[in-house]
Amino acid sequence: MSAEDRATRLPEQTDEFLPVQDVGTKEAADPAATTEFRDVMRQMASVDDIAGRSVDEYMEMLRDRRPAFAFDEREAAAKRARYVVKREVGRGSIGTICLARDMYLNRDVAIKALRADLIQKKGRLARFLSEAQITSQLDHPAVVPVYDIGLMPDDAPFFSMKLIRGHTLGAHIAAFRKQKRIARKTLRQFRTRLLRIFTRICQGMAYAHAKRVIHRDLKPENIMTGEFGQVHIMDWGLAKIVGSPMREESLDVDPVQTIRSELEIQTMDGVVAGTPAYMSPEQARGDSDFLNYRSDVFTLGLILVELVTLQRAIPAGNPDSVIERVRNTAAISPRILRPDIDIPLQLDAICLCATAPDPKNRYPSAYDLWQDMRTYFEGGDLIADSLIEH
Repeated sequence: MSAEDRATRLPEQTDEFLPVQDVGTKEAADPAATTEFRDVMRQMASVDDIAGRSVDEYMEMLRDRRPAFAFDEREAAAKRARYVVKREVGRGSIGTICLARDMYLNRDVAIKALRADLIQKKGRLARFLSEAQITSQLDHPAVVPVYDIGLMPDDAPFFSMKLIRGHTLGAHIAAFRKQKRIARKTLRQFRTRLLRIFTRICQGMAYAHAKRVIHRDLKPENIMTGEFGQVHIMDWGLAKIVGSPMREESLDVDPVQTIRSELEIQTMDGVVAGTPAYMSPEQARGDSDFLNYRSDVFTLGLILVELVTLQRAIPAGNPDSVIERVRNTAAISPRILRPDIDIPLQLDAICLCATAPDPKNRYPSAYDLWQDMRTYFEGGDLIADSLIEH
């Protein structure tokens, strides 16, 4: 079976996954002045034995967590190294991801490390440490487990996590688009499998929202699927902790906490972070104080439109023009976008509700979107219908 055939063969089930991508953020001249840095600093909260520690203090604590690294098993035996680095599998603007062997537990892992030249840039350092802590506290099958955190030999922080093997959701869509003739039955089957994967994504994001975390960079390229039905939401590098849970029933779920810095600064508006074609209007405007669960819902809605229509909800183009288009977008109807294919009314209603330009008209959180996706498969009344009526 060719790589392209494997990419189009979607899993029937869903449950584990290779972090192949490392999506960074754009850096200003002074990292301490960026919205990204201010976000992290403002939301840092104490947790257990690192309560009240600054980023510098936390890094000092990590110096006691410096496992030995090697590049082959003979060197590992001589140095009693824990990790044998095999090869690089991903690279981004702030770091790299390597395939490594954990010699203590005799298993392959993925190691994500901050670039050594960014160690002194506190904005990037704080964001990296925050990503590790946020990901580790999202204990859900749709989130990659974090195993360990420490320092590399060059003092760069790293964290190890489960090695995920599979294809991105974007790769599945791209491979399917390449097929020249697609029978209606084949299209329906493919769409059904995509929608079941999407339902699992919503479930994972519902859990994250219950833990007061928003992702801010959801897109098909950040969703991995495995051969045995696994689905994982990747790359929480832009994740942000928000004020309070959206639902009463989420109050028994402990909120995520991260390290606290000595710098308590207010967030500055006007800086855009994320992927333009998958932003919410408020994210595209740089309205950081208005980003919440509904912002992730909008992005999930864009992904759903793409899965239903097999084309992007927001066409690609120059980043500035895409951002401007997102800022002024109307709610997106797949039936209007693709009148040539049969799209159920319920799916259209779910997309319209999720992509409403005004956050107040969207689903309150991914939990409600997840419930409507379950209703689509199982039958019943949609939450979207009542929200659209109002």
